[in-house]
This record gives sequence, structure tokens and C-alpha cells, in this order.
Amino acid sequence: MSSSLAVTAGLWGWADLNAQNAYFYMDKWQTAKHVGSLKEWRIAYQSMRQARKFNPYSVDYMITMGQLYEWSAALMAFPSDKQKSLNEAKKYYQLAAENRPTWPHAWANYAYVKTLLNESDENLNIAIRKTLEYGPWIKEAQKKIMIVSLIEWDNLPLSLQALVKQSMQNWLGVKRKEMGRFIISKAVEMDRAYVVRAVLATIENKKTYEKFLDRLTKKKSAYCKESKCSSYPIKRFDERFEV
Repeated sequence: MSSSLAVTAGLWGWADLNAQNAYFYMDKWQTAKHVGSLKEWRIAYQSMRQARKFNPYSVDYMITMGQLYEWSAALMAFPSDKQKSLNEAKKYYQLAAENRPTWPHAWANYAYVKTLLNESDENLNIAIRKTLEYGPWIKEAQKKIMIVSLIEWDNLPLSLQALVKQSMQNWLGVKRKEMGRFIISKAVEMDRAYVVRAVLATIENKKTYEKFLDRLTKKKSAYCKESKCSSYPIKRFDERFEV
């Protein structure tokens, strides 16, 4: 038993060493807000592919492979190639969710890439529900699912809209200024200011947020020019862990 555990630990250690190149480049791209080159992407991809050979059960690696394919979509010139990359990303996110069904990061990434593929269906609704259920206070997962929910708002069933509003109410009702401003900013970008305004009407101590919402609404053209009125496609989650 002990020798088996030692072998497994050794393999996972080699996996982590091989994964470092992928994490290095993804952090670099995140800072620069673009993929450096196809060459860099291939190095990162091969790094993660090798890591998965040593540890194919790592859900973290499944998520990372999905994110690498999201990055590759940004390199593609033709819509068909972009769609192909996003479908690969979706496959890995779905695999991650199947292997760790209570992990909100997996569901949030899966929902997000489905939105990029314009797939509004029951599987998307399930992914939104799962993220809200399993990660109500996990900031990065919630940021992604708020973007998805606002984009898909008109397609969401009323019961799911109510859950999203409740999540917004929870965030806006506590002293989490960064998250509150994020929700409001995205709502304004996506012409969903009325959603967050309705939520603000239900909470106390809302004046600061209302002022921020009014300012963005009145200066929407300038605000959109700065942010290009689009959500940034990828943010690698900060905490990686195995179970």
C-alpha cells in the first residue's frame, strides 16, 4: 500500500512540474489580456497535455485544458475554427463537472463557454443553477455566472431569474464592494441595468450602489468605450486544489 501511494505521489509531482509552463503562460496572457503567440500556446498546451498523462484524474487539469482552448479561440481567424476551439473547451469543462459535480468553477466555465457558443438550452440553465447552489460566495465562479445570466436573461425561466436576483441581492447586501460594483458594471454593459435596479430596491444601505449605477448609466457611452462593452473571456481561478 505504501509503495503504491509513493508511486502515485511521484506521478502527481511530475504532473505538477509539467503543468508549470501552462500556468506561467496563462498568467502572462491574463496580465497582457491577450495570447502572446501560437508558439506560446502550443508550449502551454503540450505542458498541460503531459501533466494529464501523469495525472489524468485531476479536475484542475481538465479545467485548465478547457481554458487553454478558450485562449486558442482568440487566436483563430475564422469563425469555424473559433467554434471548434470553444467546443473543445466545453468538452473539458463538462468532463470536470462530471468528475466533480459539486465544484462551482467547473459549472461556471461550462455555462460560460456555452454562452460563447450561443447555446441557450436546459443544460445551460442547469449549469447556472449548480453554480449558484454550490458556490454562492466563490467570487470568480459567481462573476462568470453573473455575466452568463445577464447575457441570457431573456431566455432564462422565471424561477432561474429569481435565483439570480437572490444571488445579486446577497452580494449587494453585504460589504463586498468589489463584487457589487462588478455586478452593476456588467448589468450596465449588457443593457440589464433594470435588473440590478430592481434588486437594489429590495435591500437597505443601497445609496452608494445606486449612485454608482446612475453614474454608469448616464456615462454609458464613455464607459463602454473604455471596456469595449464586452466581458473578458477568461480568468484563471486563483485556488487550485485536489480532492
